[in-house]
Amino acid sequence: MKKLLLIVSFILSQNCFSQSTTIFTDDIDRFWMAYDSVVKLNNTQQQVEVLQKMYIDKGSVGLKAFMEERPFKTEDLVKIINGFPKFWASIRPRTAIVKSKIPEMERSIVYLKKLYPQLKEGAMYFTIGALQSGGTRQGNKVLIGSEIAMGDKTVDVSEFGNNWLKDVFAFSDDDRLVALNVHEYIHTQQKLNDQKMSLLGKAIAEGSCDFIAELATQKPYVANYLDYYSQHEVETWELFNTQKEGKASSQWLSTGSNPNLPCSDLGYAIGYTISKFYYQNSKDKPLAIKNIIEGRWDDFKFCTTFLKDSGYFKHLKKKGYRESRYSNIEGYSLENDRLKFIFKRQPNIVSFGNNGMEVFNHENFEKIKTVNVAGDFNGWNKDSETYKMKRISADIFELELPISEVLKKGERKYFKFVINGQNWVEPQFKTTNKGSADGGSTNLFVEI
Repeated sequence: MKKLLLIVSFILSQNCFSQSTTIFTDDIDRFWMAYDSVVKLNNTQQQVEVLQKMYIDKGSVGLKAFMEERPFKTEDLVKIINGFPKFWASIRPRTAIVKSKIPEMERSIVYLKKLYPQLKEGAMYFTIGALQSGGTRQGNKVLIGSEIAMGDKTVDVSEFGNNWLKDVFAFSDDDRLVALNVHEYIHTQQKLNDQKMSLLGKAIAEGSCDFIAELATQKPYVANYLDYYSQHEVETWELFNTQKEGKASSQWLSTGSNPNLPCSDLGYAIGYTISKFYYQNSKDKPLAIKNIIEGRWDDFKFCTTFLKDSGYFKHLKKKGYRESRYSNIEGYSLENDRLKFIFKRQPNIVSFGNNGMEVFNHENFEKIKTVNVAGDFNGWNKDSETYKMKRISADIFELELPISEVLKKGERKYFKFVINGQNWVEPQFKTTNKGSADGGSTNLFVEI
């Protein structure tokens, strides 16, 4: 009798957990009702007012949270609605699939509870954003941007000026939605200080959620970055290894549409792979899952111990990896007591300014009229005449200064190139002298 009561109690606890993991999809319905009204209007201001009234104002707490975590304005969403009609027409039937996947999501969370009994309750909100994110979280809320999360290779992305969504959608299907939700749900269990996280910690914090989602859904986690990393593992790790102690992550996580990158979000692949090796090499699987979910990824020492215990280094060395053999300096050269800043033509020079992302390449390099150096050594003054570079050829700008005017021995100074007085240039992907002192944008650095 006692055994029977325990079984009944277990079943009831599982059912209660499933029911308390509430899934909300009302924002999707509200968006499409508003969308149908908005596209009938020719006046942009009226479109904004209608969308605000019918969608934003009536949105769930999940939509409000999504807009806080991945900020966008009503005007931004209207602009995207007007700019990509083919995309919206093709993604619409995909967003209708969400409701049919709810039972599978619930089953995955129940199984996750079985794998990790300490799992805390949460809620899932499916929204429509402004192409800001496929998924994020706030507290115990999972927040899904359905216009990205539900994309697949059937969605028309021909109106976009880059291949970011095309690459993401090529590896997406209906199962991806379930896995993405479990990924974000696991994030609600993590309690981390983002300000203290190294690149290695951020990568494992994200990639480990991919791996645990794979266990919970009992299906392989499919993503473009996993496919790319499996084919370019050693060379990608060599570059990542030079940056893992720093805080800059803009070229590894949430990378968006940067055309300089060989693949988006490669940090996820690295974190996934490390976590998988840790799990596979652990004798106590339940404890391994607990350690992964509760990992102190904001503690770099904890991260390096986890990496060592995973056995991943042994795997890399078997594939030919050797510690610290990769170096690719960008942006300067040192000779005797002189420092020469160098800015030259590249296949893709990605920059960000008031007009968003702008890319300069071989075809339009001549549009670059001026280049300045801004950094720690001049208060990040993008207009400093002292740090204005000279064009010495059609392909190269240079600025030569005494090293003593820029930095002292043992110092590291971060800097960026500024194009035409307003566009801040992102470092090339394969550059090794890059990072960030505060976890913000990825900068170059010079050191002696």
